[in-house]
Amino acid sequence: NLEVITVGDLVAVVSETDATRIRPSRVNMSAHQRALEHIMMQRGAILPMRFGIIATNEAAIADQILIARADDLRAWLARMHGKQELGLKASWPRETLFAQARQHPDLAGLSPVTDVNSQIAVGQQVEAVLQQIHQETATQIWAMLEGTYVDARTNDQPLDETTSLNTALLIDAAAQDAFEAAVEACDAHFSGVLTFKLVGPLPVYTFVDLAIDLA
Repeated sequence: NLEVITVGDLVAVVSETDATRIRPSRVNMSAHQRALEHIMMQRGAILPMRFGIIATNEAAIADQILIARADDLRAWLARMHGKQELGLKASWPRETLFAQARQHPDLAGLSPVTDVNSQIAVGQQVEAVLQQIHQETATQIWAMLEGTYVDARTNDQPLDETTSLNTALLIDAAAQDAFEAAVEACDAHFSGVLTFKLVGPLPVYTFVDLAIDLA
């Protein structure tokens, strides 16, 4: 059950627990996410806290967060007002990606190799070509999304070798339709080549740098 602690114009949404530590299990993380999404639907702008923060009592939350960090909280709420986070991933089918790579001048016409050193060298060539393909693809996507988002945080470590773009974007809620139209234009442009996955709206985890320590 969710409860609220209010100090002036600031509200903390909490739930009671007897635990001294909450395990980041799938069940607990899912419950945390559902609570955030529910609050977003009801209240609009929220500042999501790190999972597993536990206070000794309501007074600690009021004193150490809502009062002691009031200026920071209001500043971040103002900055995030009317904003929401979306996740965007663009991936290739593996067969299509490697077919594209084999057409690259650096790989076309390569003969099979058997010795270890040559295999390592070829592997490095393939990796470099894949990286180039991903960079060129991401550049095209960013160009098509230009002007539809406020900020972006890109994961420089892709989930796998088939992913060209894995990013979080901060957008104005009022501009969500325009952003989604741009993603649909990307999908049409890369039809049959890339698969786009759009997730959200999400709590603005990626764009809020607010450390809360109740230790």
